[in-house]
Formats: sequence, C-alpha cells, structure tokens
Amino acid sequence: MPTAYHKFFSRNDATDLGQALLRLADHYPLTLRTERDFFSAVTAYLAGRVPNLGREVAGKEGVVDFRIGGNNPVLIELAVALSRID
Repeated sequence: MPTAYHKFFSRNDATDLGQALLRLADHYPLTLRTERDFFSAVTAYLAGRVPNLGREVAGKEGVVDFRIGGNNPVLIELAVALSRID
C-alpha cells in the first residue's frame, strides 16, 4: 500500500533532501556534477512526498525549478556548486 503524501514541505525536509543529495554526490563524484544531473533525483524525491508538484514553473521573477502548490506554496530553486578540497 502506498504511503500518503505529506501536507507540507518543511525546512527539515529541505535539510534532509540536501543531505541525501550530498551523500549521493559523494557516492558518484564523477557523474553528479551539475544541476541537471540532480534534477531527476530531486523530482522523484519531491513527487513521492508532496502533492501538487510543479517543475520549472514560470513566475514574475523568472523560472523556478520546483513549486509545491497549496494554500501556502513553496518554491525550491536547485543550485549546485562544485568545490575543491585539497
């Protein structure tokens, strides 16, 4: 039986998502390097957790990667920065 959707996307959910993406990037360091590389994984994560997910939604200020609809919508912009640790 599938689990029910969450009713909201909290700051803790965003933190958990970020940490999961960092672990994924550590496991595949040569494959996951750009926003495009992570986009499918983030889409799958969000689609499995929240209803009313919009991808690449245009607004007054440009295009946002994800919009979670509802009474209090959440906008999520995915950004990837490579850093070098010596």
